[in-house]
Amino acid sequence: MAEALRSADSSMVEETLRRIFPINLGSIQMENPRGLVLRLLLTFDQIARELGLADADQFLSERQFSLIATLSRQAQAQAFLLSEGRRFCEAVRQRSLGSSRQAVEKVRHLVRQRCKEGISIKELAGEVFLTSTYLCMLFKQETGETIKDYQTRIRIERAKELLADLKLKTYEVCFEVGYSDPGYFAQTFKRFTGMSPTEYRDRKPGLR
Repeated sequence: MAEALRSADSSMVEETLRRIFPINLGSIQMENPRGLVLRLLLTFDQIARELGLADADQFLSERQFSLIATLSRQAQAQAFLLSEGRRFCEAVRQRSLGSSRQAVEKVRHLVRQRCKEGISIKELAGEVFLTSTYLCMLFKQETGETIKDYQTRIRIERAKELLADLKLKTYEVCFEVGYSDPGYFAQTFKRFTGMSPTEYRDRKPGLR
């Protein structure tokens, strides 16, 4: 039930409500509209608490009970159901977006933190309690790049910083950013920067 609402947007509210309750909002004859609305709000309240929504209490507030008391006709109940459904689905959507952004930010932090030793996508997924497939899709959606490309970019940025230290050999820089093959490191560096590590040192002002 919570997953159905988590994935719903405003255009899917009526379909989502129909999945929760055996009702057709367009044609149902409501013998007890207030009772049906109360059932819905009780369900929203339960799911909101399960999802940890900060404003979960809004679905069973004194204001809501006052509004329910005024619902005497089917049309009023239908309008109220759709209004509350839209509001609830939007609250769940915002909660989901916040959680997604937090997960992506944690992945970014872990990749930067473990630039040298590396961290697998499976390990990253475990850290944010998502499947590897979903994490990859989410990361791409939020950042516009894959996790692998992000890991490589972070390593190359770190390599640029280390190349500023002329006491370090390029192969030492290679090892410091997590590559074991200097040749592969040089190829990757050139793919991202357009020049080899040695060329980067030669052309970068202040490194000579």
